[in-house]
Amino acid sequence: MFPITRWTLIQQVNDETRSDSRLALEELCQQYAQPVLAFVQRRVSSLQEAEDVTQEFFAQLINGRLLSRADPNRGTFRAFLLSAVRNFIADSKDRQNAVKRGGQVHHVSLEPTGQLDAREVTAEQVFELQWVRATLSAALLELEQEYREADKADIFEALKGALDDSAQVTARDAGRALKMTESAVRVCLHRMRKRLGQLIRRHIQNTVEKAEQVDDEIRNLMQLLEANR
Repeated sequence: MFPITRWTLIQQVNDETRSDSRLALEELCQQYAQPVLAFVQRRVSSLQEAEDVTQEFFAQLINGRLLSRADPNRGTFRAFLLSAVRNFIADSKDRQNAVKRGGQVHHVSLEPTGQLDAREVTAEQVFELQWVRATLSAALLELEQEYREADKADIFEALKGALDDSAQVTARDAGRALKMTESAVRVCLHRMRKRLGQLIRRHIQNTVEKAEQVDDEIRNLMQLLEANR
């Protein structure tokens, strides 16, 4: 969606001549609100407090107060964000009251994307899992938008359940719904999976400093997702 990497965006967000950078950063915050909220929930006493802390964290991130800690030479954007929120919580321990909704706080969407895994896992593991889910959701949403713009919403709706190899949707069932042959459906599905992979790769590439880091990052995130199915 944004032709510059997340690191470049962060480095340039305070450049007043770039009107698009702040909008892009706000979009980024909305996309990764859930991983941060999931992490914060494991560190505070209530969901209300977690939501307040998360709102304040992103408000300060958008306002540029936390960006001085950003250093692409230290790793991925994911690692930066986790470190930033961990430090933010530590710095906020002396506050007696969480930030209240309203006032001057810039809100981001905290709508839940599903129940967190109830197993005994660390806050960092929860963050990582929510991060990969958010990344996959963003790529899938972009794929859906592309199909709708191409007037192929019916194909997307019929085949989205088959993008995962473990899905129960069959080429025969989809073919009946689309009035297409099974072979034609398989071609469409192959193209959808290929395009989704490209979108996922692009999202990941926007969170690392070097292109050669993309494959390792994708491999790590996919292993994490498989381990928590």
